[in-house]
This record gives sequence, C-alpha cells and structure tokens, in this order.
Amino acid sequence: NNNNNNNDTRNKKDPTKAKTNMTITRNTLAALFIILALSMNFDLVACQLRGRRATVLKAVRTIKKIKRVKRVVEKIGDTTSAKGKGKGEGGGLDEYFGGKGKGKGKGKGKGYGSYVTADCITPRAEPRTPAPTFIVTDRNTAQPTFLPTPAPVFAAPPPPPPPPTSQPTSAPTENCGISSSIRANRIITRINAIIDVLIGPNSFSSSRSQAFDWIINRDPLQLCPDIRFTCGVLQRFIMAFFYFEMNGGSWNQCSADPLKSCNIEGSRFLSEDDVCAWAGLECNIDGCLTEIQLPDNNLNGFIPAVLAALPNLRVIKIDGNHNIEGTIPPALGLIRPLEVLDLDTNKLDGTIPEIIFTLPNLKVLDLNDNHLNGTLSTSIGNLENLRLMQLDNNNFEGTIPDVFMNLLSLQFLTFSGNDLVGAIPGTVCALRNPSGLLQLLWADCANPTPKVSCTCCTRCFLNT
Repeated sequence: NNNNNNNDTRNKKDPTKAKTNMTITRNTLAALFIILALSMNFDLVACQLRGRRATVLKAVRTIKKIKRVKRVVEKIGDTTSAKGKGKGEGGGLDEYFGGKGKGKGKGKGKGYGSYVTADCITPRAEPRTPAPTFIVTDRNTAQPTFLPTPAPVFAAPPPPPPPPTSQPTSAPTENCGISSSIRANRIITRINAIIDVLIGPNSFSSSRSQAFDWIINRDPLQLCPDIRFTCGVLQRFIMAFFYFEMNGGSWNQCSADPLKSCNIEGSRFLSEDDVCAWAGLECNIDGCLTEIQLPDNNLNGFIPAVLAALPNLRVIKIDGNHNIEGTIPPALGLIRPLEVLDLDTNKLDGTIPEIIFTLPNLKVLDLNDNHLNGTLSTSIGNLENLRLMQLDNNNFEGTIPDVFMNLLSLQFLTFSGNDLVGAIPGTVCALRNPSGLLQLLWADCANPTPKVSCTCCTRCFLNT
C-alpha cells in the first residue's frame, strides 16, 4: 500500500510547477522566434507563421519588457523591405504586419526577393487568378480580409464598319460599289463603243483624253457607269469633250476658270453641278440633254461628232463665234430629233452633208457667213418642216434647184453672197403669194449685172 501511495504521489503533478514550466516554455518560444527572425530570412519566417499572427503578437507582448526585443519587434513591424548585403532583396514581413517605412538590414544571409507563397520558395511572380488576394484593411485588425480576385473585364468589340456608299466624300478609291479601276474600265469601254463609231477607233485626240481624265478622275460627281448611262455619265463626258475640243479655257463666259466671268444663266462648265445646270445647256424632264446654246462666246475649234451620241438633242446653236472651223460633221444627221442647226458666222468649209437633208424635224438650217461650198442638193426638198434656211455669204455655186414646192412652212430663205446663177425657181416664188408664209427672200439679183434673176425677192444684192 505504501508503495502504491508513493507511486500515486509521484504521478501527481504540482500545479504551481506546471504553471511555471508553461511560462518558461512560452518565453522560450518567444525568444526562439526572435532569434530565428534575426538570423534567418524574414520571408521564410513569415511563411512558417502565416495564419498564426495572433500567436506571434502574443509572444511579442510577452517579451515586450525586454528593450532589445522591443527594438527588434519595432524593426520587424516598421520595415517595408529588408535589404541584405547578400544577393537579392528580402520580401519583409509587411504582407502580414502592414508595416511602413524603409530600412536596410545588415544581415549576411541571402534575401530571397520572393513573393511569399504556400511553399515558401516560389520566386516572385504575379498571383494566379484562382488564388485569393490578401488585403489588410486595418493595421490593428487581428485577421486580414480575404477578397476574391475580380473577374477580368473584356472590352466590347468595336462596331462593324458602315457599308460602302455609292457616293464618295473626298478623293474616292471606291465608288458605285466597285473599285475605281473597274469603274474607269467600264466607263472607257462603254463610251468608246459608241464614239468609235462616230469618230473612228483610231481618233484619239487630246480632247478625248482630257475628257476621259476629267470624267474618271476629276469630275466631282463621280457618276457610275451603270446608272442612267446615256443621260448620265455619257452626256457628261460628251460635254466635257465639247468643252476641250472648243478650247473652253478661252471662252468669254462660263468657262471652268473661276476667275473669268459667267453672266450666262447657269453654272460653269466642268462644275460639280449636273450638266443640265451648266450655262447654255437645257435638258428635258428626264435629265437628258436637249439644247446647246453658246452663241457669241469665242468658241474655237472643231465641232465634235460625238454630239451625235446625244439622242435627245434638239438644238445646236453655236453661231457667231467666228473661229469654229472644219466641216459640218455628217454624224449630226444621226440626231433625228434635231430641229435647229445654227452654225452661222464661223469658218466652216466643205459641203453640207447630204444626211442633214434627211432630218425629219429640222426647222432651222442657219449656215450663213461661213466658207461652205459645192452645189445645192435637191434633197433640200425633203425638209418639209423647214422654216428658215440661210445660206448667204458662202461659196456655193451652180443653180438653185426647183424643189421647194413642198416646203410650205418656209418663212426665211437667203441665197445672196454666193456664186449661184440662174433664176429663182417658180416654186419658190409661189411661197410668196398671198397664201404663202415666205416673208424674206434674198438673192444676188441687183443691177446692173445680176447673177440671179428674181421677180419675187424681198431684197436683191450686188455681188461682183
């Protein structure tokens, strides 16, 4: 029994002694921590004690009375980064204590220079997306706040580009839904197919080249080749051709030169306006060119046969310009709606093309004061709607044909100033009777040596 009592006594623990041992153990642990913090890399210590901040703070408070320990703790808590003399930089304990300030450590150990992670040895790198972000909201807060990493924000895709328009805003590279090169090829191909018939496939004048260059590259409207071709890009090209062929830069009025006057109703040639708005030009309700009226405007050059490609043209009035030369293009006889062909007071030569006398609607054939020659065709009698024919002051010769009996609408007829001989036919004088409309009839019938005999003329001229 005594033995048993002794054993029981030995097995019982002294509460006071146990308490003392516990205090010693705690103090020992705190001291070991301080020594370890001074002798080892701070990042590694922090890693081992991560998540145990309360224990560390409790140990620090226990030995706070020791001045040396206090200075060490303050250094640990206030240092942002401890730089060792060895390689790299120490990560410090700021991730956990939230200390501020800067200081240089004098330890000889290597600084890991690493972001403290779970395995304590991973080199510094950006935190992985799934890992939580540690944010210390208050230095005095016992536990850090864990906030999940925000989800990445993706920028909205840019809006799709607008569809191409048929009209460009500045110098265009694409128009009409096709590239500029395709547009140019179509314009050239379609226009050449028409004008080659009128002026020949090998007739590449400078006016033709200039007109193509303008309509393709410099025309502000940049019309499409497949939209209203005849009354669109074709007639615009033809009037550009007409402008260059007639030396538009020298015109008295409404040339393309903005420094010159434009007192004729309408805008300048080669302007951005529709061709129907150009000075001296008129169109029908469909926008198709019907009239060209540019008299007394210093036009000079040759009448372009390409005018025949204007199928609705009714009036060509370019008289009084004095310097239009060459011949009357036979192609003008292809313009079947033509009513007025007024070319007087210029320098035209050659004969009147026979096809002109086949125009069914021709009312005015005004050719006086030119250098036209040849004989008068008997086909004149086909112009049943003719009201005025002035042939005076040219070089016509021969006799006057007796073919006027069907020209019942004729009001003005002049033959003077030519080399015509013979007599005025009776069918002409018949148009002067009380029931006829002929008001004016001129011939070289003046005495003393008349070239033409006339009993019904309203005026006789002396032509020696």
